[in-house]
Amino acid sequence: MSAREFFQAEAKLRVRQAIERVEQQTSAEIVVAVRKRAGGYLAADLAWGAVAGLSCLAFLIYSPLPFATAWIPVDVALAFAAGALFSWQTPTVRRLFCSARSREQNVQRAALEVFHRDKLSRTQGRTALLIVVGVFERRAAVIGDLGIDPEAMGSAVQQAVEGVQGSVRGLFPRLETFARAVEALGPALSTALPRQADDVNELPDELEAS
Repeated sequence: MSAREFFQAEAKLRVRQAIERVEQQTSAEIVVAVRKRAGGYLAADLAWGAVAGLSCLAFLIYSPLPFATAWIPVDVALAFAAGALFSWQTPTVRRLFCSARSREQNVQRAALEVFHRDKLSRTQGRTALLIVVGVFERRAAVIGDLGIDPEAMGSAVQQAVEGVQGSVRGLFPRLETFARAVEALGPALSTALPRQADDVNELPDELEAS
């Protein structure tokens, strides 16, 4: 997934359209936020640095080429730094040392922070539904307020939520796939939480990207 794709004006417009289409069918209030990274992954960078440093040390020890012994610590340290820096700058490489569980937990934690920071529980019917996408993590967390319980709303809503979560997974997830998955929430929620005549838009429809 390209991080730039979520930070372009066209992407923000597309997500806004998806949210508006959902809210035309249901009283749920959809909020979408995107993070380049939902958490810190220093451990992965250090792991790659260790791999690079140990590989350098093994080469220096077993290579038939002559090396100055005094420079071995410096060479290993430089290899460690290069490996860590390469991991930090290369998401695909970095992701190899980040477990799926840690990535999911970081996105879930980021979603909870957004939910409480933006006070999404203050809607009249407690019907806020927050979607947070971690671009690096290739994961999406979906959090509903007290008025939205996907497990209690039936299989259609659960499948729609799973569709949103699944839309950002894989090697090359796309923004359009994600937007269509968000739109699929509309028909599912319209049955369990239909739009009322007096519904007002209480939460912003703009994509929050950072």
